[in-house]
Formats: sequence, C-alpha cells, structure tokens
Amino acid sequence: MRTPSTEQAAILASTARVRVVRAAPGSGKTWLVAEVVREELRRWPTPTSGIAALSFTRVGGEEISKAIGHDLGHPHFVGTIDAFLFRYVLRPFLCRCFPGYASPRLVPGDWGAENWNSYARDQKTTVGKGINVFSCVWIAEAANGASLAAHKPHPAQPLTLLSGPELHLVTNKKNLIWKHTGQHTHSDAALWASRILGHPTFGPAVRAEIARRFPLLIIDELQDTGHFLGKSVRLLLGHDGIRSVLVGDPDQAIFEFNGARPDLFDLFESIAGAEPLPLAHSRRFGSAIALAAGHLKDT
Repeated sequence: MRTPSTEQAAILASTARVRVVRAAPGSGKTWLVAEVVREELRRWPTPTSGIAALSFTRVGGEEISKAIGHDLGHPHFVGTIDAFLFRYVLRPFLCRCFPGYASPRLVPGDWGAENWNSYARDQKTTVGKGINVFSCVWIAEAANGASLAAHKPHPAQPLTLLSGPELHLVTNKKNLIWKHTGQHTHSDAALWASRILGHPTFGPAVRAEIARRFPLLIIDELQDTGHFLGKSVRLLLGHDGIRSVLVGDPDQAIFEFNGARPDLFDLFESIAGAEPLPLAHSRRFGSAIALAAGHLKDT
C-alpha cells in the first residue's frame, strides 16, 4: 500500500464538504482521486446511491478506473463530466423543463470545434459566411444572460467570438435543430445542463434528485472545465447534500479552444463549505531516486 505524502494525507483527512485541490504535475493526483474513492467505498452507506468519479476526457476516466483497480459498477458512475450531465440531467429532464424541444441525443464525435466540421457539412447546417453551427462552442454569458458562442475560422486559428448577426444566425439555427431533431454537440449539452440545473422552477428538484442519486462528486481535470460545465457543477454543489473533491492544475489547461477556464478554481473555492487544499510537490523525482536506489541494491 502506498504511503501518502503530507499534502495527500491532509486532503484525505479533510472533512470539508467541497475539497478544491490545486495539483502540480507529478504530485500524484490520479492516485489521490483513486484513494478518495477507495476510502469512501469502505464505508459507503447504501446500495441506492453512488459516487460519481468524473474527468474531462475519456482517457482521464479510464485512468481513474485503472488507478482504483476495478470497475465500480452500479450504483456508481465513472466517466466524463459531459457524459454524466447528459445521462442524468439533459436526457431525463430537458423536455420536462423546456417543453417544445425534441428528446436530446448527442452527435457522434469528440470535444473540439474542428471535429464537427464534416458532420456539419453532411447536415447542411452552414450559416452566414461559412459558419458550421456544429463547429460552434458555447464559451460564456453576456451581462444580460445571453449565451455567447465562438468558432474557428480555420483549424489552425484560435476561437473567434461570434457577435451581432452571426451570433443571431447561429443561435436561431441551433434552436431549430434542438427543437426538431434533438441533436446536441457536447458543448450544447453543457449549455442545456446549466439551464436545467438553474431553472427557477424545476432546477431545485433536479439538483435534489442528483444529490439523492450521487451524494459525492469527484472531478479530475478541473482546469479543462469550460464556462457551462463549470456552471453546471457549481449549481450542483449549491445543494448542501452533495459533497465533492475537485482536482486539477490551473496551469495545465489544454482545452482552451473549448473555452476552458482555469480561473474557475477561484469560483469553486468561493462555494460555501469549500476548502482550498494544495498538492504542490512533485513525487516523480523522489520515485526516480527510490527506483535507482533499489536497482543499485539489487546489483
């Protein structure tokens, strides 16, 4: 059994409702996430509710399962944040909260604006001056609450914020697609999950249902959480029946093209009951020394 570092031990011992861990590269965050899950499973009280261990990417989710050492299975969930929100928020509650929209289904593909281009051409969903609506991502909200979208004019170029007539065209076309076919990109799903969870009438009941079903959320790769995924998580954590461990490195965001916001750490740390916990020391150097010492001893 691995011995935790001083920082890891402090995180594991914390009783804060929301533990926000800023983890440096090589500090053992994947092991930490797995150990949190293992400790919780040793005393998990009920077979009718589970742990949701989430990561931004599928690879991250697979790493969590590998580090735990086995598949958790029902009633737990290990996977991506967007898959979790689609399965437990968007699919069961969109049509109830917003009548008139078709039953949602995810367009096949991965995160990333450039990955939607070929599908968009097939569906003839180009508007304005060659903007494929399936390649647009929702990255922020205006002061009046309007959702802001961006797209890549070229795969090698950064995201360009849409405004004026272009934003109007994209928003209208998206609404037609959502109402008539139910097709959602992952970015669309994040946007709608935040709308459902924040719904003034139905939002509290949806959040309460998630809290009943998953009273513990563990999220890795927090730094790659964009505006609407981050908003969805914060809305869930506004329910005091949900505990959480949020882990990431704000200096290692790799999905800025989807509107990733490393500064969201500050917002998570401001949640009632949150405790910021550092995981700043790399263990790679020490592991390399130990490995070399063991090799010399054997020889």
